[in-house]
Amino acid sequence: MDQLTHTVRRSNWINIIRQCQDRPAGTTAKQWLAENDISEKSYYYWLRKICITRKTTQ
Repeated sequence: MDQLTHTVRRSNWINIIRQCQDRPAGTTAKQWLAENDISEKSYYYWLRKICITRKTTQ
């Protein structure tokens, strides 16, 4: 995977993560992911990957 593709995917997942974190009160992450056709496995993979990246750059 080239750098541009990685950057675009990372940006897309950051957006998805923000949307999930800003979901309506009373809606679980699992419900929100199902309603938006997002794989739980992929979501948590990218969440972990982005958090690790942020921790190493601080």
